[in-house]
Amino acid sequence: MNQNLHRTYYRTLRYAVRVGTVAIIGLNTLPHMFPQKTVETNFQMPCNEKPIPKRYTDILNETCTKYKIDPDRVSLFYTNSFSTVSAGTTFLPNKSVIGLPRNYIFESVNDIVVSNIRFQDKPIDWESNIGKALQEVLLPNEDHIKFLIGHELTHIKDLHFIINTTHASMVCYATYKLGTMLFQNQVRFSRLALAHTLFFTCGVVLYKISKKYLNYYLEHEADEKSAQLGVSYCDGGIDYMRTRLKLNRILRKMHGEEGETMFSQIGNNLKDVSTHPKRTDRLKKLKEIKNLQTNE
Repeated sequence: MNQNLHRTYYRTLRYAVRVGTVAIIGLNTLPHMFPQKTVETNFQMPCNEKPIPKRYTDILNETCTKYKIDPDRVSLFYTNSFSTVSAGTTFLPNKSVIGLPRNYIFESVNDIVVSNIRFQDKPIDWESNIGKALQEVLLPNEDHIKFLIGHELTHIKDLHFIINTTHASMVCYATYKLGTMLFQNQVRFSRLALAHTLFFTCGVVLYKISKKYLNYYLEHEADEKSAQLGVSYCDGGIDYMRTRLKLNRILRKMHGEEGETMFSQIGNNLKDVSTHPKRTDRLKKLKEIKNLQTNE
């Protein structure tokens, strides 16, 4: 290979890896540096005018105290989905944020009935069997909130975003370093470029697989630490998982054939398998923690 072409190729490759690594670090850390301007703004429930009730902030204060976190450093908001979200740190100037599921804005069955919830642009018949089942699973439970706030505070307190950032940047750098070592003696430029392309593709696959299991580990850890905050937290986690499984089974039925590709018969999400473990797996581990608490 021409020496000038060889040097230019590796110089370009090094530059691309550096830019990619900086981009990875930036994309993973910026939301946690400015959580209210990024995560809260993007995930907040539209037209969110209803304030967070005092009983929710009391739960936040109680849980922060258990974690030895200043409750004034964390704020709550309602998300635009049925999932929770969190961002921020305990050591940067900006407040951390925790987003509660959108249905937690309801305070009674009547709030659900008079809400403008629609399915496939049609109003829901709240007197039907499905409507009554939805009322049951959509009504908030304060023990659920305890568990969810404890779970999200674990992500914040234990700096899980740094673990994710380190993992992504290390896989990127290790793939580059190993690839250049293995193929540095390749003479033909076309073969070198092809070898690196294939090797980096394998690196992307490795990242996605390892990222999935890292996510699973962090989610289980957040569940465990929240459940260990007290019996009500653990009970709330168990009941929350059961409620979400039931909600998914209802949605599976409402969506018909499409629902069979979205949720399993028991209620596990079939499309969100890369970021969270199965709810049945999370429920099983929470039950194990409950058994330990009972036997103590």
